[in-house]
Amino acid sequence: MDIRTEIYSNVSKEEAYKLMKQGHKICHECYTDDEYLIMKDNIIYDENGFRMGTKYDEFWSKIQRWETGWMTTNAR
Repeated sequence: MDIRTEIYSNVSKEEAYKLMKQGHKICHECYTDDEYLIMKDNIIYDENGFRMGTKYDEFWSKIQRWETGWMTTNAR
């Protein structure tokens, strides 16, 4: 199955991280329709290409406190 057609919704934060590692764009139910995260070379970026850091940096480990409610962008 093409990765762009796989739909995941209401996944945990850890599952969302694994999906990013696989190449999925992810978002959270609290994000606006045009907000998402992607990963390249183990670095997390936002929809504007801004570097958010790695899994262990402040953005993912402390700011993104939601443990559930994550999804791939095609699940909206």
